[in-house]
Amino acid sequence: MATKSKRNGEIELLRFIFCLLVVLFHCNKDIFNLISPYHYAYALSPRGYIGVEFFFMLSGYFMALGIDKKKNSAPLGTDSVRFIWKKYFSIFWYHIIAFVALFTVHTLINQDFTMDKLFNVIPGALLITRTGIRLYDINGVEWYLSAMILVMAAMYPVAKKHFEVYAKAIAPISAALIYGWLIHKYHTISGTTVWTELGYRCMWRAAAGLNVGLFMYCCVKALKRREWSKKEATTAKIARWIMFGSICVYAMCRNPGQYEIYAVIVIFIALVLAFTFPFENANWLDSKAVAWLGRMSLPLYLNQNLAILIGKTYLRELNDVLLVILIVATDFALSAICLWIGNKATKKFNESKLNKIVMGLR
Repeated sequence: MATKSKRNGEIELLRFIFCLLVVLFHCNKDIFNLISPYHYAYALSPRGYIGVEFFFMLSGYFMALGIDKKKNSAPLGTDSVRFIWKKYFSIFWYHIIAFVALFTVHTLINQDFTMDKLFNVIPGALLITRTGIRLYDINGVEWYLSAMILVMAAMYPVAKKHFEVYAKAIAPISAALIYGWLIHKYHTISGTTVWTELGYRCMWRAAAGLNVGLFMYCCVKALKRREWSKKEATTAKIARWIMFGSICVYAMCRNPGQYEIYAVIVIFIALVLAFTFPFENANWLDSKAVAWLGRMSLPLYLNQNLAILIGKTYLRELNDVLLVILIVATDFALSAICLWIGNKATKKFNESKLNKIVMGLR
């Protein structure tokens, strides 16, 4: 019998799907392009990085939800500290487990341990590389977490103090201007290591996605006030899965980067529909298995470079397709361990005296 989950099962499943698109994108870039350039013409998920926009929007949505629920909580400064502290340490333990594992395996394979290397990876271990203190990316995918946390830290107090005007007016305009600037100047919204005169490009990408998420929350809240017929709700449910399916197709195609903005818009509309018209009595979506897949999305993302490193080092002679399958399977195995240890570490930290002191600030 399916067990009900407190989380939205559909969103958890989508977390897993979009994370898988990102993993396949890196497999395509690091395996197909490295080993068999010919196959790159038939690339596997060459636009899969668009999945990161899904996660930025989702984070912005839940940040807005949290702000709206606790309008009369602690003073703004205190609440901002507690918010970013909680966000940081809800991610940190899974990140550091994957980080240490990758650093260890990378060092053993290359036999290149030095004190300089150890010191150079510290900003990555602390998730502060996108401040500009980026000395060596041992696990480059951490850029997403670093950018998200830093932008949230700056955005949260402003969004909370001026929630209505920020979420409904400033957020959508800011997102449009940022995406427009990226497309106009760089013809793409991607570029995780590119430093501009305004800092890392990915920081602006994070700001745009989070702002879209804030605006998305207002759209969902407004739409939920209206009474919808069963036919309208059913149409919305079908439409959004067609949209999500189209994004998966888009991720598998090579096309000009400026068209990424259309994918962003489709993800936004599909998520608005998903939160406005949730599936009811869908036991399979609320099952433990789907909830587990959703929780696995973060470890899968964090451990993908270790799985790719193992594949490139020990399985290079295999057929490309089989190699990618084994890399994904390895990622799953590593991530299951990471999730188990990370859950225990997070629980222990949450019960620690230090955490209780910070979360108890007034």
